[in-house]
Amino acid sequence: MNIKNLNSFLKLGYFLDYKNKDISIDVSNIDKQKYQDADENELIHIGSKLWEESINSHFRINQKHLVPISGGLDSRAILAGLLEHTEAKNIYTYTFGTP
Repeated sequence: MNIKNLNSFLKLGYFLDYKNKDISIDVSNIDKQKYQDADENELIHIGSKLWEESINSHFRINQKHLVPISGGLDSRAILAGLLEHTEAKNIYTYTFGTP
């Protein structure tokens, strides 16, 4: 572990230079410096826009949607994103993980 990896994990929640001998992930096409100089407000704006685009690209009108709720923020964010596009009656959820 080096300081760059530690800082990236603390700031981003993941290691920029992640290495796993058992799983090969090709990150050669990722520009690791792209947002290096962006301030917090810019990153929030960019991230919000990317999140909305992701929800829009996967949302299907007139279909039911299933969201597994783990208790973490990711599943709740997906649920909130879907609720921006459809009524709750079109979304099914189930809880899994630790009771």
